[in-house]
Amino acid sequence: MEYPFWYVPFLGSPMLIPVYALLHVLVSHFAVGGGILIWLGILKAYRENDREFMNYLRSLTRFFVLITVVFGAITGVGIWWTIGLSSPQATSALIHTFVFGWATEWVMFVIELASALGLFYLWEKFTPKAHKTVAFIYAIFAWLSLVVITGITSFMATTGRWIETKNFWHGFFNPTFLPSVLTRTGGALLISSLYIQLHLSLVRTSERIREKVVKWITRWAAFGLSTIVVGGLWWFGVVPEFIRIKVQTAPTVTIFMAIVAFLLLALSSVLILGPKRNPLWLSPPLAILMLIIGAGGMVTGEFVREGTRKPYIVEKYLYSNSIHPEMVDDISKSGYTDQAKWVKFYISKNIPDLFTEDGKVSLDKIGKLSESEKHLIGESIFHYQCGACHTTRGYNGLMDRIKEMDREMLHDMIGYLDGISNAMPPFAGQEWETDALTEYLKKWQEKEVKK
Repeated sequence: MEYPFWYVPFLGSPMLIPVYALLHVLVSHFAVGGGILIWLGILKAYRENDREFMNYLRSLTRFFVLITVVFGAITGVGIWWTIGLSSPQATSALIHTFVFGWATEWVMFVIELASALGLFYLWEKFTPKAHKTVAFIYAIFAWLSLVVITGITSFMATTGRWIETKNFWHGFFNPTFLPSVLTRTGGALLISSLYIQLHLSLVRTSERIREKVVKWITRWAAFGLSTIVVGGLWWFGVVPEFIRIKVQTAPTVTIFMAIVAFLLLALSSVLILGPKRNPLWLSPPLAILMLIIGAGGMVTGEFVREGTRKPYIVEKYLYSNSIHPEMVDDISKSGYTDQAKWVKFYISKNIPDLFTEDGKVSLDKIGKLSESEKHLIGESIFHYQCGACHTTRGYNGLMDRIKEMDREMLHDMIGYLDGISNAMPPFAGQEWETDALTEYLKKWQEKEVKK
């Protein structure tokens, strides 16, 4: 309501967020889990005095830094760019609520970056003690960065006591914080194990090192898998009732949950029957297959987490259409066009006589709106109240859903959105605004029928 709407044809601007975020998640989890595994590998190499293994770890670290620092940084900036444009009100709420958390995370990132570059450029110059220390610094600060980000992202699904207190710590240590940290840590170890197996399959090493690394890394992959399962069950046990119901009853969410379970089971089977029993079987095609399965499970899990949060973008605080729940009744009385500043600005430029001198909607003009004026108003309301999740014709498009509805059914549907689906917020607006939105959707529907 407080910011302009960013229109992206077919895809919808909010869908750009997961496009960037999922790419970043796959890399950022490697940054965390890979850092932990490289540190543990360095400890193992020094303990066993295995120079050949240490040389492999150096090659792995170069691969690791190039992916996580370069590609990870680019996609991280991309996330801020897309969320700032696609969901500015939610972004503003998260920044203002967690200023201390963001500042802490950025300090951790600088330390993480410095230690990663130290490992990249000074590998041969470190003493054993310095080598272990720098690797540990990277590992611990990368993991703590995950912890801070998880506190903020899990808050969006379960605000906990923060709704009443507005206390930073109540928001950060929300009900799903610990299970989410556990799940993400397991995911980081799993996906990192798969990245390392891919790297191992592409470089030239002795059979001894290949067998040693595969056996070592598959144990961590198995540990990551088990941690994901434990964390996921814990998360399901503490989420609000509406999320549990959605997981059990919403067809799309249920299907996605089944896909996650299937992919985790498939990955476990491939790991056990392949590299774990026969390390020398590891090849680029097998490693790529395992990474695709692991990435697919992680991406699908992120969709489940995001999907179950609806109709909220921040639970109990902000609906997905950027309207605060406590404002719905007031908006329905006074009118959305009257309270949404950018909708009002746009309509006033195109239909200036809709408003009186004191800036209120003219009741006399409402009954005299032309068809084109109703469509313009309906389009504006659609973008702001529906566009956070839907397009007209494209991703999650409405046309296929409403093509059989007549005008009366469309009108009634808009007035009862939250009753139709627990994933949709209620429509906020007056009767004439419901009519305008109905006319806009009816116009699109008629276009589709003519096709």
